[in-house]
Amino acid sequence: MLKQLCHYAFISVAKLGLTMEEVEELLNDTEQLCTLSGIRGVLMYDGRGFFQIMEGRQDVINRRLPEILSNPHHTEIVPVLDQTVDIPVFDKWETVINGAFLDPQMQEHLLQFVNVEVREEAFSDKQQKTLQAHSKVKAPIPAD
Repeated sequence: MLKQLCHYAFISVAKLGLTMEEVEELLNDTEQLCTLSGIRGVLMYDGRGFFQIMEGRQDVINRRLPEILSNPHHTEIVPVLDQTVDIPVFDKWETVINGAFLDPQMQEHLLQFVNVEVREEAFSDKQQKTLQAHSKVKAPIPAD
């Protein structure tokens, strides 16, 4: 049986006092873990927080999520995407610090995901502030 492919993305706030050495170690560890697990996508750090999108088999991502989400280097985790997909978008794993260069193909893929719109009632006040603090994510849509 073919395993379902999915995308899972979140934003989060970096822990207070996170050093660049810790960021680099986290990015390297994540890249190794994802590459070994067959997960593609990107993890970006902008000096304040993280944006991560993973693409891979749903069962593999579901096994890795608890470890990723419980990492003490970030808090106020806000899921912004969780969906199954038919066609892969990413061909590798990439990490980015403070807007460092992404290859043009990866930039094009990310544009599909960073302007995520979400409904306001789905998030706590703290999560809404996290969403609004990340300039790449549109502010939540007011409830109808």
